[in-house]
Amino acid sequence: MVGLAAAPVGVVPILTAYTVGRYAHRVDLRWLAAIAFAVMGTVCLRFGSFDTQVSFAVVALTELMMGAGIAIFFCRC
Repeated sequence: MVGLAAAPVGVVPILTAYTVGRYAHRVDLRWLAAIAFAVMGTVCLRFGSFDTQVSFAVVALTELMMGAGIAIFFCRC
């Protein structure tokens, strides 16, 4: 179950890397980096609010958001 909940953090960047990389030159890279850090900061705040009763869906959604932040940040080159 843990692997399924954590899978989106690796799958989302793989699926979106081409698209983000292709259109990244149209946006100022500083804005992309700022958006990526804001997304990852929000995710870290969400992780900090988890307790032992957190549901699978909440963990999976949070990992999906983290994957989106990673995709935006690492595909800005």
